[in-house]
Amino acid sequence: MRLSVNSGFYSVRPGDIRFSVFETLDFCKRIGFSVIDFGLHGSIFTGEHNEETFLHGDNWEKNVEQIVLYGKKLGLDFAQSHLPFYVYTDPDIKDREFKEEMVRRSIMASAMLGVKWAVFHPSNVPSTDLVTSKKAVSEYLIPHITHATRLGVGIAIENTLSVGFTEEKHRYCSTAEELCDLTDTLKTGICWDTGHSNITGRDQVKELRTVGNRLKVLHINDNFGQSDAHTAPFIGKVKWRKIMETLDEIGYEGDFNFEVSVAGIPVELREEHAKYLIATGRYLLGIKDSIK
Repeated sequence: MRLSVNSGFYSVRPGDIRFSVFETLDFCKRIGFSVIDFGLHGSIFTGEHNEETFLHGDNWEKNVEQIVLYGKKLGLDFAQSHLPFYVYTDPDIKDREFKEEMVRRSIMASAMLGVKWAVFHPSNVPSTDLVTSKKAVSEYLIPHITHATRLGVGIAIENTLSVGFTEEKHRYCSTAEELCDLTDTLKTGICWDTGHSNITGRDQVKELRTVGNRLKVLHINDNFGQSDAHTAPFIGKVKWRKIMETLDEIGYEGDFNFEVSVAGIPVELREEHAKYLIATGRYLLGIKDSIK
């Protein structure tokens, strides 16, 4: 199992423009990550400090081609990506046409980058009507899944989070049962976010066993069960030994991909933070390798 990291773990700079894709990839390679979860979500933003602009404008394909060449130069594998997400089930959502164009381009960019699995979120509107939720999410996702499949990109749908797991706060696909039902219907894979599951408060070992061989990619992160903090492992309450044992039990064969946030970490400390992440990943993979 290879260590992987989300590209956003370096690029984000609160209150300032993002580091460029090339600066981010340089950092990933220098610090020891050669497998990348390529973040494309920033393309739907238009704010000065949030947007990721390489998919904007008429020359976006040339921009992606440059990233492909740069990745090859560094010896990077863009194994997975994160597609843009928004509350697409909201009929009053602003700038829908622009957002949808960014989703379409992100799928095409994923294919150009050689991505095997691209991750989609179910819409995160609280809902107790599971039939209506499944219908709305399916109707939105099916055209995008068809597009991705034609380009050779697999789609993995991510578990959402529910705070406190009450009817008022429940979100569709925050349980393994709902997520498996949806992905079996749509014939996609699953992306499991350990932090989302931790917030929802269900037994994560049982959830992963339910997911089983549907699991294609991971979003590894931690939190204290109250907010989606996306901290590194062991800075939270996730039971990591049990997670590693369960991944081995269900025969997971994908990458061990971190999805962590550095929004609150000064740029001057990010190299040390990244080193901790690599050391933590090696420690956790050691646990899995020791299982007999």
